[in-house]
Amino acid sequence: MKAYALLLPLVMMLLSASCGRSDKAKGGATPKDDLTLTVVTFAPPAFMNDIGAAGCDYHLDLLTGFADEHHLPLKVVRTSSVDSIYHLLDNGVCQLAAYDIMPHAGYQACGDSIFSSLVIVRHGTPDDAEPPTWLEGKTVHYLYETQRKRLDAYREETGLDFKPTPFEGGMDDAFEAISSGDIEMLACHDFMAIPYLYIYPELDISTTLSFPFNMAWCAVDDSLANLVDQWFGQKRGRATRTECLYACIANSGKSDFRLMDKRAGRVSPYDHLFKKYAKRIGWDWKLLAALAHSESNFDPEQVSPSGAIGLMQLMPITAKAHGYRKEDLFKPEQNLHIASLYIQTLQKYFSKIPADERFKFILGAYNSGIGHIQDAIALARSHGGNPASWDDVIKYLMLKNEERYYNDPACKHGSFNGNETYRLVKKTLDTYYFYQSSIQ
Repeated sequence: MKAYALLLPLVMMLLSASCGRSDKAKGGATPKDDLTLTVVTFAPPAFMNDIGAAGCDYHLDLLTGFADEHHLPLKVVRTSSVDSIYHLLDNGVCQLAAYDIMPHAGYQACGDSIFSSLVIVRHGTPDDAEPPTWLEGKTVHYLYETQRKRLDAYREETGLDFKPTPFEGGMDDAFEAISSGDIEMLACHDFMAIPYLYIYPELDISTTLSFPFNMAWCAVDDSLANLVDQWFGQKRGRATRTECLYACIANSGKSDFRLMDKRAGRVSPYDHLFKKYAKRIGWDWKLLAALAHSESNFDPEQVSPSGAIGLMQLMPITAKAHGYRKEDLFKPEQNLHIASLYIQTLQKYFSKIPADERFKFILGAYNSGIGHIQDAIALARSHGGNPASWDDVIKYLMLKNEERYYNDPACKHGSFNGNETYRLVKKTLDTYYFYQSSIQ
């Protein structure tokens, strides 16, 4: 007898218990007789229809896989409001939220989780002022209640007098309003904003208003949550939200992946250089290409606000340390050669980190510098974390702009905002896994 035949009665029992618990605890709808798994998830951006990517829905794909494997009848409720997700759970209409939300008391996080920060979405170039004094006197729109609470807390923390104002509409409308200039600023979670940058590249999301916190799927019953967790552990693989979105964008010929040709096995015009220098550092060339994609989107003439130059976004002082001039950084081969030398230095430094974690530390130090990673390792060790685990170390790197941590005796290199490093490592790995699955 197949495993699912034995599992199905258990699943039905769990779902029945889930409905019963929610209705009893929340005073919601009558328990369902058909034991259908009713799930709420967020509607994807409308622009994905326009580029032929409507079928690429990360959460729905995983949800469907879970229901199919367990032979569960599935009902999906779509919403464009996070507040309505909580409402549907609280009132017993749905048993599971298949979207990244902050777990409320009484609900169990499950399935998948991400770190997320609240960011300001606006026109213009990044402004590194801390706190962002340019917020003074401004109107900052928000989409749902937990964002308003965070904005109120940020006003208290910084003393900045800005006006949190609800936006009347959904995500699509909000980003269109910012792009057109109808509103100036929007508070939004970073993972929700990132997809829209593919059609509104002029917008900036570099200003964070919160420390990263965990968001995840949520179930109304612990047993259902455990079942989802078990399935994710077996079936999750390496697919990620970003990888799923990238696949859609790449297949549509839009934005970041316009240089990619799957049939030719090409990701950029510089693949021959990535292959040449990847051999020298013992990397898969697609990982080196993914790092270049994250750093410059394969633009050899790009100069960042901090002065990093070229394909691999290197600082002039790094070029000088290896016997090159600033002007050499605009030449793709010289830029990659210097980057490979720097990566070799990082490989030696992190040689005691287990191999399956080492390249994450290297990517992190490539962005932040060795000193800040040293501090994060020391903080992880002194606070009971695992100093050889990137998940533990990045947590403390992102806490290094909090006074209790940058004044900790274990911290030798001062305050640092690790959010950019977190995003660069994640984006690079997401892109690498996408290249691996797409290019032979």
